[in-house]
Amino acid sequence: ELSIANSELIFQNKEKEKRAAELVIANTELA
Repeated sequence: ELSIANSELIFQNKEKEKRAAELVIANTELA
C-alpha cells in the first residue's frame, strides 16, 4: 500500500514539474 501511494506521489510531482516547465517555456515565448 505505501509503495503504491509513494509512486503515485512521485508521478504527481513529475507531472507538476512538467507543467511548471511548460509554463516557463510559454512565458519565455510571450516575453
